[in-house]
Amino acid sequence: MTVLNFNAASKKKTTAPGKELKPVDPFDLKTLSAMLGQYKPKVADVKNRAIAHIITDDKSNEVAIQMGIQVKTLLKAMKAEGKSVFSPYDRVVKGIKAILKPFESDLKTADESLTKKRKTHFLEDQKLKQRIAAKKAKEDAAERQKVADKEREDSIVLQKKVQQEALDKQKELDAIAEKEGVEPVTVEIPEVIDPGPADIQVAVDVVSSGPVRTAGGGVSSYIPTWKYTLVDIDQVPDQFTITILDNVKVNRALKNGVRSIPGLDIFEDVVIRDRANGKDGKF
Repeated sequence: MTVLNFNAASKKKTTAPGKELKPVDPFDLKTLSAMLGQYKPKVADVKNRAIAHIITDDKSNEVAIQMGIQVKTLLKAMKAEGKSVFSPYDRVVKGIKAILKPFESDLKTADESLTKKRKTHFLEDQKLKQRIAAKKAKEDAAERQKVADKEREDSIVLQKKVQQEALDKQKELDAIAEKEGVEPVTVEIPEVIDPGPADIQVAVDVVSSGPVRTAGGGVSSYIPTWKYTLVDIDQVPDQFTITILDNVKVNRALKNGVRSIPGLDIFEDVVIRDRANGKDGKF
């Protein structure tokens, strides 16, 4: 690998003690900034002239073309300058990535395999816990139903007892009234009202799983989520779909001469391509 020596331009054969040139760090952005500094006044000049330039005829338009080519030439030169500094290291980075790639692939395969198994275990465990919770909730609901049914039965028995007492009282008062020859007194006879069966709901608690801690201090959290897979797009309601413009078909239609499409504003534009030739690209 070639290492660029930015001190090679020094004409001094020897240096006095303490005056040695410090090595340039090619990874320091200040190095690239210093190299590109030579372009700063040229870029500022092109920018100012481009902003101030006014096209009034073919000659002034030709000047604008020349300045446009200079802009592209300057940018190309600056990019090449930067690439000359860092391209060797880019190759090293690409080489390191190539070396790491098979290891990353194997580790990704291992992680995907473990993740799949852990997900399966978690979901099966959650399903089992949920079934146990549902069974317990059902049993609790059945027990509460028994209590409610007993309370309903006791209420009806008590109401019937009170009603019977009122009927006996009425019978007793009627006998006294008849014996004494007076008008009987009417006793209010309470009605027996059946409250009906209680509506006991089965409430199943959602089973949650906390983080799992390993003996080595690692912590793994399981966060349940909901996902989906598309079965039939035609059955999906419009509120869950989007309409995308087919740019390929639109551009093909424009190329074939179509100039009016409902919902689109079609207008003429121009693409400018510059190519340096002779002195135009010099700066």
